[in-house]
Amino acid sequence: MINNGYIRYVGSSTFGIWGMIDASECVPTYNSSYDDIRGFMTNDYFKKSLNPESADS
Repeated sequence: MINNGYIRYVGSSTFGIWGMIDASECVPTYNSSYDDIRGFMTNDYFKKSLNPESADS
């Protein structure tokens, strides 16, 4: 990265997932550092979707 810059993807729902996937592929594809390109999800997407107790019965 030029001038010690970095890229952050922030999104929710489907757009957040796309950002996470793109960020995860940059490390092996471009030989970047994990800290250079990162993805973040808003609204606790994974916490809600992976918690079996939060599912409606």
